[in-house]
Amino acid sequence: MAVLSYDLLHGYLTDQQLAASGICLEGDPCVATLAAAEGRITFITGFLITGEGAKANTITIDGLHGGPLTFLYSAPNALIVVLPVPTPASGPNVAISMSYPPTDVKSRSVVLFGFSAASAPI
Repeated sequence: MAVLSYDLLHGYLTDQQLAASGICLEGDPCVATLAAAEGRITFITGFLITGEGAKANTITIDGLHGGPLTFLYSAPNALIVVLPVPTPASGPNVAISMSYPPTDVKSRSVVLFGFSAASAPI
């Protein structure tokens, strides 16, 4: 039995909480993807990034309504972001992915949090 929750602020009935993670070693790209679902819109609600070393890297989140989000992350600090408003994918059946490019940082991880909802507000 699915557990339903209602996002009062945005008017979406949500029944699929989503999380995705990627753990990577030196020289490997690090990617995490919130999966798309047929007839549903994927939303991102937050993310976490960690890394060792002391190098700044460009992190990109793709698949968002309005285009990609790109920012600079500097290891070794953890970055935890909770978005004030759930951000939707660019449309139904579209995944949201975060990529951390290959670097000389020894260990990195990315985690995305979100949900999927019916294609239109109720």
